[in-house]
Amino acid sequence: MKFIFASIVLLSIFSCQDVILKDAKIEANQTTEPFREPPPPPLPIKPDFLQGAWTDGSTGNATFAFTKGGIQYVDNLKTYSYSLTGDSIQIQFEDYNYKARINLQNDTLTMSDADGEARFWRYVR
Repeated sequence: MKFIFASIVLLSIFSCQDVILKDAKIEANQTTEPFREPPPPPLPIKPDFLQGAWTDGSTGNATFAFTKGGIQYVDNLKTYSYSLTGDSIQIQFEDYNYKARINLQNDTLTMSDADGEARFWRYVR
């Protein structure tokens, strides 16, 4: 009788310990990272901030220039219209419309699209 009672006590202790260990493993796997607010939406870029010549640094010349009438590419001296919506730019080329997200920090302009990221710097002679 004592043997049966001792067996039941030991069995219940070991079965409870297994449950406690499983709960401890679940708690250890849970992340305790605090909730973070999403970053604020980027501020819209004003066309006046883009005015002037920009270079990609591949040559000693400007790559393009934003003017009141559009964006003029130095290589072919053609001007294309563009529009800004929030943090995005759309340039209407002759054969397609280019769309990209833009970021302007100090004198660095970054355009990001599905093909990657391009950086330009304000051109100063």
